Amino acid sequence: MFRWFRKKEECIKCEQCQKCYEFSKPLKKDLDALNKILREQDTSFGKEISFLRQEMDIVKRNMVNALINLRNEIGEKLLEADK
Repeated sequence: MFRWFRKKEECIKCEQCQKCYEFSKPLKKDLDALNKILREQDTSFGKEISFLRQEMDIVKRNMVNALINLRNEIGEKLLEADK
């Protein structure tokens, strides 16, 4: 079990391996849980960014369409004024 913490040649034969292992088990579980949460956040964050980009594209299209409509209306009114 000591190899989990140290290389075999570095073991000082303190006979505390089981205590170290028991002490570190909850820490390793916490670390694994944190890594899992971070991976999930990366995925959800990526989805969120994708969603925001889609929304921005929709807003841009709507703005362009509104400007085109406004330009057409102004053009029609100018033509009417010239008559």
